[in-house]
Amino acid sequence: MTADVGKVGCLWELNGAKERLKLLKADLMVEGSFDEAVRGVDGVFHTASPANLIEFVLKSMRGTGSRGEFSNTTVGFVHIDDVVAAHILAMVESKASGRLICSSSVAHWLEINEMLRARYPSYPYENKRSSVEGDSNPHSMDTSKTAQLVFPPFKTLETTFDDCITSFQQKQFL
Repeated sequence: MTADVGKVGCLWELNGAKERLKLLKADLMVEGSFDEAVRGVDGVFHTASPANLIEFVLKSMRGTGSRGEFSNTTVGFVHIDDVVAAHILAMVESKASGRLICSSSVAHWLEINEMLRARYPSYPYENKRSSVEGDSNPHSMDTSKTAQLVFPPFKTLETTFDDCITSFQQKQFL
């Protein structure tokens, strides 16, 4: 399969990827398009993300977002290490079944913007909240089913973004 390097190029950097990774195209709206991808497998990890977080954070911190605004919405966040650990736990724990929620914190982008400004003041952040109203209702994610599998506490929002920014800096995205 010819893949969009911008979207999946980082996967080829994973240890053993060149020898073992196979990318297949599938479409949730096309019946049978996942058949080849799941043939003979023991489990499937489906990781959902409501937006391109990398692009959003980079645009916000570089001050290059649309119309000089940051998103006016509340979103759930989770550290990638927690996502990986939850996926592994779901595969090896016989009591795991159904849908497991993996989300540590829910925050409005205003909170994220303020936190990042305080922790990384040298970047030219977006200055105003978008006038387009998003889902700003305070809410939480029910992770009790995941916790019952003896999952350790999720990493904090601060740790999640510190590690994210460190990774961006190491890759020279920032």
